Amino acid sequence: MKNSFLDNVAINNLVIKRICEEELSEQENAILNKWLATGDNRTLYSELLNEQVLAEKLMQAHQIDVKGDLKLLMNRIEKPKLIDIRRRTWWRYAAAAVLVLVIGSAAYLLFYNKEQETGTPEQPIASVTNDLPPGSYKARLTLADGSTIVLDSATGGTLAQQGTTQILNKEGKLVYEGQGKSEDEVYYNVLTTSRGQMYPLFLSDNSKVWINSASSIKFPVRFAGAERRVEITGEAYFEIAHNASKPFIVSVNGVEIKVLGTKFNVNSYTNDGPIKTTLIEGAVQVKKGIHRTVISPGEQAQVEDNRINVKTGVDTDKELAWKNGLFFFKKERLKSIMPQIERWYDVDVKYEGSVQDKLISGKIDRNVNLSEMLKIFSLLKIDYRIEGRRLILKGQ
Repeated sequence: MKNSFLDNVAINNLVIKRICEEELSEQENAILNKWLATGDNRTLYSELLNEQVLAEKLMQAHQIDVKGDLKLLMNRIEKPKLIDIRRRTWWRYAAAAVLVLVIGSAAYLLFYNKEQETGTPEQPIASVTNDLPPGSYKARLTLADGSTIVLDSATGGTLAQQGTTQILNKEGKLVYEGQGKSEDEVYYNVLTTSRGQMYPLFLSDNSKVWINSASSIKFPVRFAGAERRVEITGEAYFEIAHNASKPFIVSVNGVEIKVLGTKFNVNSYTNDGPIKTTLIEGAVQVKKGIHRTVISPGEQAQVEDNRINVKTGVDTDKELAWKNGLFFFKKERLKSIMPQIERWYDVDVKYEGSVQDKLISGKIDRNVNLSEMLKIFSLLKIDYRIEGRRLILKGQ
């Protein structure tokens, strides 16, 4: 892969962007098409769109010093249940990763700013007095008797038993097994994540829940009665096992989301605006007070005060990026995306100067240190420094 474009970050970004099916501007298309017409570039580009050829390139990648990055990438491909990268698209991200591996940064899938489309951006002077690792699969489980169990991906085996229900940790997932009898007492547990943590949960009805950072879910160890009800704070993604006779209800800050069997994401972070329910599959009813609405796949119900607004044509990949191991920004103000950084890296962001309104777009792997993630700010002409658990951003 000794091609001249590897020395040109701008062209590299455009190729990655096209592979990942991102929309290019007319100016970007012109630049990329000119590059494709030069030498063997079009052949290389075609190879990156071929799954078999791509797999060979991934296996050859050990010839450069990227073993750790390659292992991370292959782990994500080999464990689709945990990361949930869809079969039809994983290879496109892998193709982008091949390019990224060659220039030495598995975190930098794509990042550009419309203001920087012409000219060469200046490199910021970053001050890293200490670095911060990314978040990880950790959580705290509080049992009905008030006792707590600290969970991480290495924890395994049987954790506890409540009534006839066993609580297990299987391959980094919290699992509840056993439906129990109707006369059995119903116990409630709470799964809580701090900043810098997330965790998957399999409920007793085989429904699956992924809990994002700084979030919680209260749930019964088994579902008795005419409904299945849980309460959440923060953000969670649900894949609900179908049961027409027992609807599943998610309660969050006075909002009720009612489903039979479906896939959806709920974001109720207070610093992310209204409570947002994004539907992936099936149908859900969103209710607040006397107001209610039913949304379809690709729609998002936004609840603020006593109003419910429905947004159509939602980019569901973007809404689920956190669950799939990515940051995904699309023409968003810097200030609006930083809460995600704060939650995942357990850091407090401070601003110096007028940098909060910078527009930002990109996809970045979440499993990198903070300093690596911040390299993308070179395109925004933003200096940064890390002091303890504070990240200070300043315009150049």
